[in-house]
Amino acid sequence: MADGIPITRRGNHADPSSAHSGTTRNIRANDEPETLEQTEARTAYFDWKRLLRLQLGSIYGNGLSSLDNFWGRAADILDGDGRDWHQMLVKDLMDETSSGRQYINTTIALDVMAKDSPSTRRSIADNFIKAMAHPSLLDCLSVGTYVGELYHIASGANGAAALDLIAKYCKKLTSSYEKALGIHALESIETSFKRASTLVGELLRRR
Repeated sequence: MADGIPITRRGNHADPSSAHSGTTRNIRANDEPETLEQTEARTAYFDWKRLLRLQLGSIYGNGLSSLDNFWGRAADILDGDGRDWHQMLVKDLMDETSSGRQYINTTIALDVMAKDSPSTRRSIADNFIKAMAHPSLLDCLSVGTYVGELYHIASGANGAAALDLIAKYCKKLTSSYEKALGIHALESIETSFKRASTLVGELLRRR
């Protein structure tokens, strides 16, 4: 059990960070020595990918922090310079043998307005929306099919699952904006609103 989430490992696969297999060889086709930044990016990616091998149970207690950790790491990877890792992220997230769909479905079902662990719930929504609306995914035609599948799952059966999450998230942002002190806090909230707006536009466009 990790952070309050019952987990089981999928399959009996070798650790991708040690095997690297064809994935890393394709990214480093010239076999030149890695820079420190490239090593850190690779390590960060495979640390995140390990989370995809864990099967989520119900979210309760400290389990919220695991969900926040997952999307926070994803957003950090997408903020990095390794475009190859960006493309692999959405492909692995949509891999049917991973727990990517569980992470997505659990997130969009999250009540961000609940009174327990409000800051963690807000952070989960922050990181989820940041990852989903990230330019490195939306502007990359080579993974367009995977991104389309990602948005289809986030939309849910009724086409509005993620929209419900965003609506509650924006309500929480509005409350925070009214209480914010200082220009940096206001700018951060405005950036969050812009990301949410981008995600809403993409969800509606793809329905």
